[in-house]
Amino acid sequence: MRVKQSSLVLLNLLSRSVICGMDRWHEEGEELRKLALESGVYPNGPLVMTIGKVKNEPELREYGLFLPLSSPVEVPAERALGFRSRLYFKKTAAIRHYEADEPFAASYRELENVAYRRGIILERPFYHVCLEVNGERFFDIHAPIKGSAA
Repeated sequence: MRVKQSSLVLLNLLSRSVICGMDRWHEEGEELRKLALESGVYPNGPLVMTIGKVKNEPELREYGLFLPLSSPVEVPAERALGFRSRLYFKKTAAIRHYEADEPFAASYRELENVAYRRGIILERPFYHVCLEVNGERFFDIHAPIKGSAA
């Protein structure tokens, strides 16, 4: 079975929310990485994102981007950035999505079907951990487990 129980714990997250085309989220993430380096800290984990729909704009998505850092940073008020001390989900249902250019819909359905069969309730949004190895990009999608249906 591709879906497994896991957890998601990341510390010192620089964050931002952007609305852009589905092909631009990675560029926005790289911009976040540059901002971290300019602040004197370095990223020490993968880019994580949430994805939301934009009303009346089918070609756009709202991305919540999170980048784990080596240490906390102070975010200037004039920047459209945020800082979160931790992202912590003790229990998630997780699936690896190997095809970076393929829509996430099939992986979402698989997560939801397994949750239904196991009697667990998933919480939205799902968190997409972007992994890059040898020039290949893939994702671990974490769906926080809210509780059981029983």
